[in-house]
Amino acid sequence: MMLNGVWGARVKLATDADSLTLALGEQDGQIRGFAVVRHSIGAPEAATYYSVRGSRSNRFVEVHLGGTIGNPSPPIAVRAALTWGLLAGTTDLSGVNQPIELRRAPRSSDGVEGTWALASTTGPPLAIRDTIVVLADGRGRRHREEPYYGFGTLAMWTRHADWLVLRQFAFVSSVPSGDSLRIEPNALVRTTRLFDGTTITETYQRVQ
Repeated sequence: MMLNGVWGARVKLATDADSLTLALGEQDGQIRGFAVVRHSIGAPEAATYYSVRGSRSNRFVEVHLGGTIGNPSPPIAVRAALTWGLLAGTTDLSGVNQPIELRRAPRSSDGVEGTWALASTTGPPLAIRDTIVVLADGRGRRHREEPYYGFGTLAMWTRHADWLVLRQFAFVSSVPSGDSLRIEPNALVRTTRLFDGTTITETYQRVQ
C-alpha cells in the first residue's frame, strides 16, 4: 500500500472545523513532505504551514509536523495505521490526543500531470525560469527564478474547472503560499496584474 500522495481530515485545533492536509512522500521507510492546517476562523485563506518528517514500519505510520520560520505554532504528531485509502489513528497537539482519520485525496485523469516550463512572457518579464511539476497523486514541485529572487518548494494541487490551483510550502514568508494557472489547450497560463494596471501573461508548455 503506497503512502505517497495527499491526505486530508478534519481536526479540532482552534475549532472543530479546522482541516489538516498532508502531502507525503516515502522512500525506504522515511517520510518527508509538508502539511497545511486551514483555520475555520479568520480570513478564508488563513493557514499554517508545517514541515513533515516521519517513518513507516509495515502499516504503522508516525509523522511529526514541525513549525516553519515565522510559525510559532506547537508541533503536531500523527500516529496512524495505513489501510486502503485511510490513515486512522491519533494526533498529539501539546500533549492532547484526539482521534483522526486521514483520507487519501481522490484523483482522476485531470490531464495536467507532467512537467511544465515557462515558455514565453507577454509584458515585462517577471521570471527568468519557472518549472512546475504536477504529479498524478496530488503532489507537486515548483522552482521559480526571478531577476533578484528565486525559490524551490514542494506543492500540492487541485483542479477547479479550467484552473490549476497550487498550494505551495511557504517555509519562509517570501515564498507565496498559493498560485493559480488557467488550463488552456496544450498550455498553462499565469496572469499577473501589477499595481500600475499592467497585465503580464506567462505561458507554460509541457516538457515531459
